[in-house]
Amino acid sequence: VNRIDITTPNNDPMVKAAYQIREESGMAFGMRSDNAEVATLFQLPEDTFEQAICFTSMNTTPDIMVLAKLADGADEALEAHRQSQHDTFSWYLAQNLPKVEDARILVEDGYVFYLIAENADAGEAAFHAYVEAQA
Repeated sequence: VNRIDITTPNNDPMVKAAYQIREESGMAFGMRSDNAEVATLFQLPEDTFEQAICFTSMNTTPDIMVLAKLADGADEALEAHRQSQHDTFSWYLAQNLPKVEDARILVEDGYVFYLIAENADAGEAAFHAYVEAQA
């Protein structure tokens, strides 16, 4: 029997969870990035994450979502990014400031989650469900 197994990155549980969180949180979508780009975005060493998925939006909205399996403590860099978004959106397109003020930065069971989106509560619930499913 000849058999070819095709695997795609979109079938990965973390990738599926990231898309689900993005959708449930109402995040404005721009671009998807993986490990190396995420490390560069937050000016972290490339080995900070075992696996990372990030969605960033266009410059007119602060929306961002990072779901990552931590290799070692990245939450300080994420907080610095949240603060820079706060500083920017407090004067630029200030209608987005409530989103930034409702940002979530969570570390749970070796996973880190960072979200600025329309419905952060729904995104946070989806993150907790994903982490529980990995246990």
